[in-house]
Amino acid sequence: MNDLIVISKDELGKMIRASLKEVLSEEKGTQHRPNDEFLDLQEAAEFLKLKVTTIYGYTSQSQIPFIKRGKKLYFEKSKLEAWLKEGKQESIAEIRKRLGGR
Repeated sequence: MNDLIVISKDELGKMIRASLKEVLSEEKGTQHRPNDEFLDLQEAAEFLKLKVTTIYGYTSQSQIPFIKRGKKLYFEKSKLEAWLKEGKQESIAEIRKRLGGR
């Protein structure tokens, strides 16, 4: 009843690497969407269709999500999209639907 399997160190390493690649590729598909890219200040301004000075104003007042490393500002595209959606106003149809079709 001894089910012990003997494998070489090399085989074990290959099995572990293959398993890690599989797990990482699955996570990559679910966690790292194209929207999760980082934008610099100019790219964020273009994406939001705002002037760079407006973006600076928002960052100085902490009104927009950003990352500062040294003197550089970075913006996560998915967070900018979420920030935009925070300001969305519901239409009358959406309000009625949310309230159960009244």
